[in-house]
Amino acid sequence: MSMFNQIMRLSRDHIVDVVAQVDDRSYFLPEKADKIKEICNNYYPMLAPHRKNIISRAFNKINFYYHKKMNYIPADLYYFTTGNHVEKVAEIANKGHYDIINSQYWFTCTVYEKLNYRPYFTLDTHNINFQKFELTLNSKSDSPNSIDRVEKYRALELKYTGMNDAIVAVSEEDYQFLLKQFPDKVILKINSGRDIDSFLNFPKNSVPEKSILFYGGMGGRQNQVAFYRLFNRIFPKIKNLVPEAKLYVLGAKPPEDIKTLHNGKDIFILGYVEDIREWISKSSIKIIPLETGGGFRTRVVEVMAMGVPVIGTKNALDCMEMKNGEHGYISDDDEEIARYAVSLLNNKELRAKISAASQKFVKEKFTIDATYGTLSDYFLELE
Repeated sequence: MSMFNQIMRLSRDHIVDVVAQVDDRSYFLPEKADKIKEICNNYYPMLAPHRKNIISRAFNKINFYYHKKMNYIPADLYYFTTGNHVEKVAEIANKGHYDIINSQYWFTCTVYEKLNYRPYFTLDTHNINFQKFELTLNSKSDSPNSIDRVEKYRALELKYTGMNDAIVAVSEEDYQFLLKQFPDKVILKINSGRDIDSFLNFPKNSVPEKSILFYGGMGGRQNQVAFYRLFNRIFPKIKNLVPEAKLYVLGAKPPEDIKTLHNGKDIFILGYVEDIREWISKSSIKIIPLETGGGFRTRVVEVMAMGVPVIGTKNALDCMEMKNGEHGYISDDDEEIARYAVSLLNNKELRAKISAASQKFVKEKFTIDATYGTLSDYFLELE
């Protein structure tokens, strides 16, 4: 969604062609393809090499694990450079002879090595991947050679990131890191933009229950670990002081062991819902105890836009640049997270204060014009 919003905003001021690696064939169908074609000049979807068919998936999985064992290579880099995918992207770029190539994620910059001309290169990092990779490895006790893997990941990421003329950081922490690593490059700090009008204008339940929202794709390990941290270690502490508290768990593909926790009384495992806003409007707070994982927290912006206070770990909320105690609460301590939650659930005035501050915060920092409009302005200055 962030890339869609970026394309839409850049297309107001520039002629934009989009080359996208996609994970399934639905992106070739009018339902999805036409939406992208409407906001750009040309759209070139490319099916990821390992997603073509069952045989292709099996072959690439086996091949990846061989390369991983023999000479470690990050999964994203391997799957982007498999087969002749990079050559196809480079062929489109060479024919188009673009003034600017704006890449998403460091591993896509491998295309630069196949170009027969030198445009202005920019990279939207989304986040510093090797740091998140290190967090993930550290959370696994059975990860041999983790230091070596992190160093290899770091070297590759910095190599391809450094090929760019301008680099976009999505948080202050990433911005400072990139400034030190690449003092001769243009480093832009631009938050990930979101069309939040439909969230800002959605009617909030005037008398929400004392309910806690956990919202995120439930098929991934990082959200499953975060859920169990909330369910086993934080929610019981809240229930001791707020017996009527309820927990709403939203997100596609919850595994069976999580589904079975639904009791219809104070634990609601709802899975995928058609309109997330209806459930956000019923929630008093959102708790995000993420320990690993990276990327920008788009869902946090949506929730804050609806005036629901958020409480989360540093890993979950540092990228937001929110002020602790003003726009929400940040803590890595379960006891403290529970105390913040109890305070908000029991204090309507405090909840209203944080609610208003969080809405104002996201309106100022995370609308499409406030973010990708900045990138568009930068490109216009190059012309």
